[in-house]
Amino acid sequence: MIPLAPRLDDIDFDRLAALALERLPVLAPDWTDYNIHDPGITLVELLAWVADSQVYSLARHRRDERIAMAGLLGIRPRGAVAATGMVAPAVPPAAHRRAEQGTALTAIRAAAPRLEVSETVDLLPLEIVAVATEQAGATVDHSAANARPRASYAPFGVPSHPDAALVIRLKGNLPAQDVRLSLGVTIEGDGMPAAGLGGIALYHRDAGGTERPLTPILDGSMALQREGVLALPLPAALPRVDPVIVLRPVRARALLPRILSIAVNCLPVAQRATITLDIPDWANGRAGQTLVLESTTLLESGEVVDGVDWRLIAPPRIETLGTGIVWQPGNPDRADPDARLFDLVEDAAGRIRLRFGNGINGARPRAGSTLRADLQLSCGASSNIATGLDWALAGHGSNWRNPGPIQGGADPLQPDTMLDMLRDRLRDDRLLATSAQIEAHARQLPSAFGVVRAEMVEGWEPGRRKPATPRTRTLVVARRPIGDEATESEAWTRAVRRQIMPRLALGERLIVTAPRYVPIAIRARLGAMRGHDPRLVAEAIRAEAKARLDPMRWPLGRAVSSLWIEGWLRRIAGVAQVQEVALLDGAGDPVDNGLLALGRGDLPRLTNIDVTVASLEAAR
Repeated sequence: MIPLAPRLDDIDFDRLAALALERLPVLAPDWTDYNIHDPGITLVELLAWVADSQVYSLARHRRDERIAMAGLLGIRPRGAVAATGMVAPAVPPAAHRRAEQGTALTAIRAAAPRLEVSETVDLLPLEIVAVATEQAGATVDHSAANARPRASYAPFGVPSHPDAALVIRLKGNLPAQDVRLSLGVTIEGDGMPAAGLGGIALYHRDAGGTERPLTPILDGSMALQREGVLALPLPAALPRVDPVIVLRPVRARALLPRILSIAVNCLPVAQRATITLDIPDWANGRAGQTLVLESTTLLESGEVVDGVDWRLIAPPRIETLGTGIVWQPGNPDRADPDARLFDLVEDAAGRIRLRFGNGINGARPRAGSTLRADLQLSCGASSNIATGLDWALAGHGSNWRNPGPIQGGADPLQPDTMLDMLRDRLRDDRLLATSAQIEAHARQLPSAFGVVRAEMVEGWEPGRRKPATPRTRTLVVARRPIGDEATESEAWTRAVRRQIMPRLALGERLIVTAPRYVPIAIRARLGAMRGHDPRLVAEAIRAEAKARLDPMRWPLGRAVSSLWIEGWLRRIAGVAQVQEVALLDGAGDPVDNGLLALGRGDLPRLTNIDVTVASLEAAR
């Protein structure tokens, strides 16, 4: 008997058929007979059976077939992924020094794999003396929050205002040469580098207020979307004393998260080892010669940590010295005689085998030639490092600390592990079929989206009496307002839709929109009970009105009536008598019949509460 392979997915015929039946009321509202005698149900069950058979057979094909099928879902073989992050100096540098790309950092008093500087930057005798927001002639100082651990600030406002500028004032002198200034940015939240709504522009400001644009050499923060290092070029032509760096949003209402801190002289790092190995007189001219490298022998003894395997990040660069010949990764067995290819095999123990051609299928290295191998190795998933370790920078005699985790590392993705990823993707990235699933997905978007409300309205399209097609669904999403100002924008709702659409079935029509806020006001005259301060009663009424009419809690489209307001006013502690209640529209006019009707995507926005509370004893 052929042994059964592990199941790639836990979905089966019954669940597939149920998912299809769940969508019928939306896709075909005129279809009402779901019994087994209906021919359409027979077709649905047939398609469910075909899909079930395909899922069952995924793990029962050849190795190359599995790779091809995984590729259809965007899963392809790759090497190890190095964790990345940044480190900050324990003390400011006393003089200018350059930290070159590839310089190693080793952990102090901790067992952790080595790091490397991932981009050349200059360590400068500078310190930040002020971090402030400038907008409309006003200045808000964030220096204290920037220096206080875990305190955060929103330098551009929420949502970002296009006229806001974050000004970073540095103290110190720059050397009389071109330098690379590094700024380390730590943000609040999980970040959203794929959202496409961030974006900042950077400038150097001189003493006269003139600003010159700066193009980052490196933007590890992805436009302030995550923790990382900004490496900025400061040419020798710029002023050399007390530089000022200015950051501005590139678009109105850009989604820029709150900032925890900005620091100078931070180093961008990656958990990897870059190795250049020369092998003199290695080639013997024989067919199919194989070069075997042990990753543990390529590293210094102190860089090998027990239980941690070093794996290739990408195929090595192989060159025949003195000839300019560079060998490319590929299968020499299917190549022409002059194709300079090598077959790469890396096992789980970190052993690297490079096999060259035989002269008929792929070229042979010339006898007596010297090979140079440039390799980059990483510990993959074991390269993720916790916050707060101390590090020594080779050749600099200085101590560093990583303020956040070094993260993002992953093990190589080979055909065997590709099946595990395929199983997870099939389980986690299924179609969003129901309205509840779409709402939950919208609420779980990265924190910088700020989605606090997501509600589906079936069979409704804004601005139309009935949808253009019966399959239309409208998702109403909202962010927390700032004061009386709504924070949604068309660009924001488009970004939310872009996050959802890849998970919808073909033919779905989803509209994503923000609520329409309808301004209302309340005017009330009341009498206070004996022994109650009318002023305190009025404050309690205002607080209750704001809570009850909070647009983030009010049901979409529910009308607001003066009778409802009068009802809860009577239950406020200290209220003896409700003398008058009026519901006013945005123009301040009383609403007809005391009832404000709201559309299906509308929410009330309380603009004013005019409350007068008099003591009944004083009235007598």
